[in-house]
Amino acid sequence: MAATFGYLKDVRPYKIGWRVQVKVLHAWKQYASDTGETLELVFSDELGKKIHCTVKKDLVSRYVNSLTVGDWVLIETFGLSYAGGQFRPTNHLYKMTFVNTTTVFGSEPKSESNYLSLAKFQKIHSGELNPHILVDVMGQIVMVSELENLEANNKPTCKLDFEMRDETDVRIAVTLWGSFAETVYTACQAAEGKTVVCLIRFAKIKAFKGVRSLSNSFDATQVHVNPAYPEVDAFIQSLPDDGIICVFRERVPRFAIVNAKKEDYDEFPRNTISELITSMDVGKARLMCTIYAIDTDWAWYYISCKSCNKKVTHVHAGVNGVNNKGKKPRFWCDACKSVVTNVIARFMIYAKVMDNTGEARLLLFDSICSEIIGESAASVLDGSVDEIDDPEDLPDPVKNLMGKTFLFLVWIERANIFDGKEIYKVSKVLQKDGLLEEQLLEESSDIVNAASIVSGDQLPLMLECSQETTDSITPSSKRVYPLNVGSSDGSSTSKKLCIAPVDLEKSNPEFVGEVALELADVKAEDKAKENVDMKNKVNFFDFVFPETVEFAMEEEKEFVTDAIGVVSAVTTIRRFPYVTRLGGTDYESRYVAFKLVDLEGKEIKCCAVGKCCELFVTKYAKQTTAPTYNYQPIVAVLRGWRISEVFGTNVLMSEHGCSHLYLNPRFPDVDVRRYIQDFTEKQRADAEVVMREVVAENQ
Repeated sequence: MAATFGYLKDVRPYKIGWRVQVKVLHAWKQYASDTGETLELVFSDELGKKIHCTVKKDLVSRYVNSLTVGDWVLIETFGLSYAGGQFRPTNHLYKMTFVNTTTVFGSEPKSESNYLSLAKFQKIHSGELNPHILVDVMGQIVMVSELENLEANNKPTCKLDFEMRDETDVRIAVTLWGSFAETVYTACQAAEGKTVVCLIRFAKIKAFKGVRSLSNSFDATQVHVNPAYPEVDAFIQSLPDDGIICVFRERVPRFAIVNAKKEDYDEFPRNTISELITSMDVGKARLMCTIYAIDTDWAWYYISCKSCNKKVTHVHAGVNGVNNKGKKPRFWCDACKSVVTNVIARFMIYAKVMDNTGEARLLLFDSICSEIIGESAASVLDGSVDEIDDPEDLPDPVKNLMGKTFLFLVWIERANIFDGKEIYKVSKVLQKDGLLEEQLLEESSDIVNAASIVSGDQLPLMLECSQETTDSITPSSKRVYPLNVGSSDGSSTSKKLCIAPVDLEKSNPEFVGEVALELADVKAEDKAKENVDMKNKVNFFDFVFPETVEFAMEEEKEFVTDAIGVVSAVTTIRRFPYVTRLGGTDYESRYVAFKLVDLEGKEIKCCAVGKCCELFVTKYAKQTTAPTYNYQPIVAVLRGWRISEVFGTNVLMSEHGCSHLYLNPRFPDVDVRRYIQDFTEKQRADAEVVMREVVAENQ
């Protein structure tokens, strides 16, 4: 006999004889390979408590006509199980399941409420909400991008990016797909300057690099534009009276940057092995490491089916019901559910790697191994598909990996952080061929050819390096300190001269002999050629005056420039209150402000935005948290920054796709050590003057 009437908050799975009165809020059909097509529903009782319900495939036809969205019904006798999965439509601990004895009756309406559970944008951004539970959100659309026609899963679909704000002007990025995208885009086109309010029920919270946004979750999501709900009318009345309406964002960015078409992996942090192991952020990181061994506890290759690319197993007598008395067939594929003969060997190497901070194990899949080895596993095995007899007997191409250094793009997964998984998967090889000089890789990615940077009006940057060396000609704010080595032993082959010409050494002996770049076994007859190569690495910096930034004319803001100074007065990460670029998110409007102080004590205010913001924070934190850091000055070199007006003040602002930032760099034409030494001596001299003045006043 069915239990008496109960509320959804009280139901428990210890029995199925419950009887509840609920309103059907949402219904959709869902297909899964293991369960087939099911009917999914969301119910709410009069207290506003919601629960997710599933009607299995064989029962759908019995109940589908009794469960109309918007109707109140009485449901008797149903099962309950723990609610699981990544995207749950309700926060109820349990999920309802119809059984063969479930009965559904019509009921008198208890309320006309829509039972919205609106999530605050601020809580979404702060991460307070569970990302595995779908949420209801409502906001005013303030920016819409163009409707994109894409192909997903070999099917044409639409994608729309837009931005909403709530009644407190907190904004959030939204991405909709398919018919939802078309609905919103059409409504925004027809708005004609009127307020456009979008209500999204059962929306998915996405997170990328700490920035959260919203998207639809397949058919579970509902999207309404300007619906006739009382909550919508109240929301419109609470919006700020600032006249903001829906605007369309252009596809073409304001400044077109001409660069080579290649993927940019600098957005991923550069980690050591110790930082990789202690990282608490899920994502990717660049890792420079040396392979010192191959873990032979695991096979270095496996056999896969050519049809489905899945791993196959050798068939022995009686396994999977297959008698293998003959030589063929020899392999069983679980994906194909059959014995297969068309197979191929593929790499899967567990490499033991190390750097100067620790050791780790990396998993290199077939495409990665084939790239760094230079041939496929099938080629190494000469077509053999036999099982490994002796794991210690590695072929020479695999052995040759040991002792080589590579720059990998490595996955940091949740299992590595929370489950103690010690193996990290390699996503891509960024530098190969066994390069051993980490400094070489850092400089190759940091040094930029000025001639390759083009501003929005297609004018090349003509950056020239001052040749003056005396303090009377070049002010200290723009003084460049070249690295000079001025060898006293001209026959030495262990030193490589930097770019300084001979006449500069003679005229300025004070610059000579401080820093030298040590190289191994450089032949004397090649020294002249090497000096020419070093001269080609000059960066032609043209550091700007602080006065030029502060009192910049409009024509001076049309070009990017360079700057150098000691970092001071760094702010926390903040956000500009404006619409981001096409395809961008709130992440691109974040910024950090800081000051550069030159040798004369004059300041340049700077603002790093978007990707440059993250780069500055990452590099600055790495410098200040190093074990050897003792509050010594940190020199920043800015390359390709634009003078811009921010909040009424002229600052140096990073330019999207153009600007570069270096902290304590090593350039041939900038001696950072000398700059820090002069800055420290200037501070010491200023402190002595102040102390003498204080003593004189006290006397």
